[in-house]
Amino acid sequence: GSFQMVNVIDYMFFPLVTAIDRSHPAARGLDAFTVPFCSPVDITAARPGVTYSPIARTSAASFLEKNPMVLNPLDAPLRSPEAPTGPFNVAVLAQGKFGEGKPGRVVVFGTSRLIRSEYPSRPSNLGLVLNFVDWLAQDDSLAQIRNKGERRRPLRELPDVVRAVVKYAMALFLP
Repeated sequence: GSFQMVNVIDYMFFPLVTAIDRSHPAARGLDAFTVPFCSPVDITAARPGVTYSPIARTSAASFLEKNPMVLNPLDAPLRSPEAPTGPFNVAVLAQGKFGEGKPGRVVVFGTSRLIRSEYPSRPSNLGLVLNFVDWLAQDDSLAQIRNKGERRRPLRELPDVVRAVVKYAMALFLP
């Protein structure tokens, strides 16, 4: 046609993670972040002397697609019956002795695209990464300041009857 139409939709391969371990100093105060094109972080071969703790998990509605072929955001893929369902770890923290030296800390995210500029930016993603950099450097003081302004405030899900009443009340009584 002679014009373009822009649709704003949620892209299914950019999960919004809200199940965050907020007791950790680097994640305290954050309520959500996105993980573009993520894979689960599995702890299968645990090393002795190292403790592993998940920092962020997907929801129970998430599923793992082995071979995603359709990347069109308007064609939502159907979950195959054999696809494993969530929750999955998307950020894991490991602490302890990794070798014969001093104890260390490692944070593993399920994506390398957490703060890339090609994707829609979320201030909470950058804040999370900077908080973990400070925490890995054993300086927790900036994380408390950085997370104060990061809040996601979605609208609550309303029943259909309430939405219809509000819609018609605004249309009829407002003018």
